[in-house]
Amino acid sequence: MRNLILVFIITFCFASDFWGQRNVAPIETYNGKKCYVHKVSKGQTAYGISKMYKTSVKELFEFNPEAENGLSIGQNLYFPLTDEELKLTNVKSEEVENEVVKPDFSEIVDTNIIIHTVAAGETMYAIAKKYSVKLDDLMAANKDKVTLNIGDKVVIPVDKANKVNEIEPIVKNPINTSVNPNDSVILHTIEAGQTFYYLQQQYGQSEAQIRASNDGLPKGLQKGEVIRIIVPKKQITQVTNDIIPAYVFDSSSVVKDEYNIAIILPFMLDENDRFRAKCPPVGDCPFYKYTMISMSFQRGFMMAVDSLKKAGLNVKIHVYDTQNDTAVISKLLSKPEMSSVDLIFGPLFPKEIKEVTEFAKKNQIVNVIPVPVSNKALFNNPYVSKFTASTPTQIEYMGRYIAENYSNANVIAIKNTANKDDGFHFNEFVDSFNRSILKQPSRNRDSVWTTSMGTSTKLTAVEAKLSTTQKNILVIPSEDLAHVSNIVTKLTATINSSKFKNLDLMIFGLEDFMSFETIDEKYKNRYHLNVVAPNFVDYNDNQVKSFVLQHRLTYGTDPDKYTFNGFDAAFTSLKGLLMYGSKFQLNYSLLQTKGFSSGSNYQTVETGSGYENQSVYVLKYNDYKIEVLNK
Repeated sequence: MRNLILVFIITFCFASDFWGQRNVAPIETYNGKKCYVHKVSKGQTAYGISKMYKTSVKELFEFNPEAENGLSIGQNLYFPLTDEELKLTNVKSEEVENEVVKPDFSEIVDTNIIIHTVAAGETMYAIAKKYSVKLDDLMAANKDKVTLNIGDKVVIPVDKANKVNEIEPIVKNPINTSVNPNDSVILHTIEAGQTFYYLQQQYGQSEAQIRASNDGLPKGLQKGEVIRIIVPKKQITQVTNDIIPAYVFDSSSVVKDEYNIAIILPFMLDENDRFRAKCPPVGDCPFYKYTMISMSFQRGFMMAVDSLKKAGLNVKIHVYDTQNDTAVISKLLSKPEMSSVDLIFGPLFPKEIKEVTEFAKKNQIVNVIPVPVSNKALFNNPYVSKFTASTPTQIEYMGRYIAENYSNANVIAIKNTANKDDGFHFNEFVDSFNRSILKQPSRNRDSVWTTSMGTSTKLTAVEAKLSTTQKNILVIPSEDLAHVSNIVTKLTATINSSKFKNLDLMIFGLEDFMSFETIDEKYKNRYHLNVVAPNFVDYNDNQVKSFVLQHRLTYGTDPDKYTFNGFDAAFTSLKGLLMYGSKFQLNYSLLQTKGFSSGSNYQTVETGSGYENQSVYVLKYNDYKIEVLNK
């Protein structure tokens, strides 16, 4: 195969919380300790901020006790420096500003030399630029400085400074060489706070390697600049550093100039024609339900293709209408060209899915299922990937999330005795919470309080477990509207009683809770309803707004949830083909992205089985708005 350079533009990259926040936050002395100071912004939560500073919510509250009463925009939170950071930080707190430490001109040895104290993320290139000296002169004056650490002293030869502040010309023909065939060249846009160390964590390439691929980067890393990062595709048998990911390149994986992709969906065009023929002569005539859903999935898929074409992806798309007919599926799968496609997207219905997944396994073709489906479809079939986290996966995450973030709360789980499926959900939550809470040293209890309710059951058993001195978390792992509505109605009467009038209470439930229209929004807001969900679209997000605009320009309509899901499911898989070839599933850990409706966190269900996207959101009603707690 000819030397192929695959170029991938990353549009959904994460900034490292540690390097993006902890090392650029201002430092002040608070309660006798040097602390990072964080100013609370709109939409931020204690949990999210604690993750940004690599600490726990408990430790955040211990040093900021007023935060337990709630956060307000503009409020300052303080995070003590660790012993290691105190040792390495050799600057006074009043000298520290938001992102950089100003040159310390007080340490002048003579009129021709300044001693510079290295700040977080600084390199020789950046320091040379700051003092307008040539890199070679700076390196010559600091021959012992092979690598830089925070607090190191660097000699600045002032006499060799560029007195006229000349700017080096931009290279018109930059280096863009891939050493080995089939290497990937990633185009990465630098964001504020990103350093060479951060890039090394993300891509496994050293500072020297990154500079070599980008003409030396004489001006260091500039916000908004697009740089090239060459990612070798090779089999790594041992990882010597835990923070460097292993790039797995299977010898049987095929990287192609062009990929063939089959979209298999129930467009049901004939049924749609019959449906629309019954429309009245006046007014708009909608599409048949499954026709519209399939069109939305396809549009999302095609927008993902378009976004990656600019990166070098070349595909042929074959679209098939399954008509929700297994006979049509069987005929379709018998076509000679189907056995040589590189990716199958769809179908949607259980019987069709069963046939297609078996076909994919037999022919070793990755099959991406964009709709919720039982994990049974993944067992003993490593070629299947399901985009939507199952209900058990969501509940398992909810149990772990509550245990980790509310270990001191009074947690009560209510079982629905009238619904068998809800009984399974209840057991899944209890098992998950009880396993996770034992890992929390500050836990209030070793297990969750449990109780059961039927339609006619009073709330007496629940009331007996409520606490008037602690935060109460009521967990209702149910998809039964009658059961949930019954609890909320009775709970409202309880809260309005004098005994529980000032009760601190929060409800956790499943995604269906949000769509229960018989439960008034004021109650969802009053009880600060939290739900776990596999998908969520934030229409206030600027990237989402851009996507909506592009969809309008392309198709003349607004995208729906299936469009967003189609894009996200397709994007991860297409990116995998582009970067790693036909066995891209081996590198799912390196394909994690922040999508429009869901992240991508694909994990194997068990050895030899397929992959489930275990991305789960925790959504909270707050001031009649929904916010994501675990971004």
